This record gives sequence, structure tokens and C-alpha cells, in this order.
Amino acid sequence: MRLARLKDDGQSCLGLLHERWWTVERPWKDNELRISCIPVGVYQVERHDSPSKGDCYEILDVPERTHILIHVANWSHELMGCIAPGTGINLMNPMVQHSRDALNEMFDELPDEFELEIVNAF
Repeated sequence: MRLARLKDDGQSCLGLLHERWWTVERPWKDNELRISCIPVGVYQVERHDSPSKGDCYEILDVPERTHILIHVANWSHELMGCIAPGTGINLMNPMVQHSRDALNEMFDELPDEFELEIVNAF
């Protein structure tokens, strides 16, 4: 599965996951803890039950980072290095829409464990 990051405006990073779901992340800030998206690369992902976010996915073995999740959120400021999926996107006010719906679709359509390649397409 692939996440293509399409736009990083310094406030948020928008992308397209598996050519199906939109994503929002924090912008790239040199992999700084809690304020940066994670580095491009290939990661293992597995379904996870987070004490604070509930049912989600965890991205494993991120360099110098832990507890990186794919979870419900709409805005980059709601994230601390994680990724939020959405079924829609608002480019004027960079955010994803219907994040809960997108995550539920992912649970229905994806295996509990998969490989994720993150690339910059901008």
C-alpha cells in the first residue's frame, strides 16, 4: 500500500492513501517528535487498540519515533506525528473529511497487517 504526500504547506501535509483515502499529517519538520510527519520510507503497519485513540493502526519501526498511529482526526493540529484518513478533503482549509468513515472502510477492506510505503509526490 502507498501513501503519496501531495502537498506540504508548512502547516499541514495532505496525501492520498492507496489511491482511495485522503490523509492529513503534520508538515515535515525534520522528524521532530510530536510536530513532524514521519520520514518517507517503507513501514510495517498493524491494527492496534490504543488507550487514547481506540481501534486504529500503528506504524512500526519509525526511526527515532514510537506510537505513530493512523487514527481518526480532521486537522493536522489534532495530530502529534500520526496520520488521519478521510473520505474527502478540503484544500481551502487543509483538512480531511469523514475521518471515522474512512478508518472504518480501512478496517473493512485492509488486512490487520500490511506494508506501507510513504513517498513525497510534490
